[in-house]
Amino acid sequence: MDVARFALGVTALTLPRSVLHAAGSVDATWPRRVTRLLGARYLAQSVTGLVVRDRRILLGDTVVEIAHALTAVGFATYFSRHRTPALASGALAVGFAVADLAAFSASERAGRTP
Repeated sequence: MDVARFALGVTALTLPRSVLHAAGSVDATWPRRVTRLLGARYLAQSVTGLVVRDRRILLGDTVVEIAHALTAVGFATYFSRHRTPALASGALAVGFAVADLAAFSASERAGRTP
């Protein structure tokens, strides 16, 4: 998951317009800034996971992604103009959370670092 997060982070930082277009969002200054900020978070999170090879990082990643998903739903509720990209971002966060939790469970069963 860290490699996928890294790729998404680099893309969001360097090509925010493409990310916004793919998510069905309007291209404006504020959404581009939010996209870049999210990209920076994904990059930091992925680098941490790649450098710190500890399965507990996966639990932290799961918590971060669940928080992201919940805030995305809240954002979609209050900002109807940005509902589609917020829900897409939330769905992606849920996908990352499920994958992180599955990787953690698999590493626990194997008794090793992912």
